[in-house]
Amino acid sequence: RFATVGGHEFGIYNATRYVKEQADEIVNLKRQLNPDGAGCVGSCPALRIYGPPALIERTRTVVKDLPEIEVGAGEGRGIGDAVPFIALGFEVVAPRNARHNDEFPLHSPKDDMTWVDGDAMAKYVEVGVALLTDWLREFGLS
Repeated sequence: RFATVGGHEFGIYNATRYVKEQADEIVNLKRQLNPDGAGCVGSCPALRIYGPPALIERTRTVVKDLPEIEVGAGEGRGIGDAVPFIALGFEVVAPRNARHNDEFPLHSPKDDMTWVDGDAMAKYVEVGVALLTDWLREFGLS
């Protein structure tokens, strides 16, 4: 099983609530896709991997034909909706952008999503589809 959390809210309420209230389901979770902040104008996904080196390498292989995608290890406790999952030791793949600032105020009261751009979002969707397709094969579900 893998999970993704939607709802771009101030704080990380969706993820925190899921982790607390779905204890019976979360034991089956292997990995979380966390497309937090996806689609900022002019951005390309930078994938941060919270998991073993083999997952980093597998992810690099999956996205090797997609232009401008950077893949690297995540650091620390993570950010955004990934935090509760990382704290419990789950693997997390977090497509990030480098534009979390006043212009793109992710997870703040000023976050009205006007910074989302269709072309940039299409890049994130392409990456997400590639990852999920690979994961379905990896876990024998396709």
